[in-house]
Amino acid sequence: SIAMPDAIYIFMFVFLAQGFFGVIVLLQLGSMANGAHLGGLLAGLLLGSAFALLERHNAKRSMR
Repeated sequence: SIAMPDAIYIFMFVFLAQGFFGVIVLLQLGSMANGAHLGGLLAGLLLGSAFALLERHNAKRSMR
């Protein structure tokens, strides 16, 4: 199993929240496509979970 450090999750969610609250634009650092980033994050979580479940199922099946 592959795991990411907690700091990576914190980094992702802090920057996502900053984008939604307008901090990035307020600091004149440009704009961010918030919906696209949130959609990508959710799609990645969904696909990652699906592949992990499939892998676990296949591992149990091969042990029989």
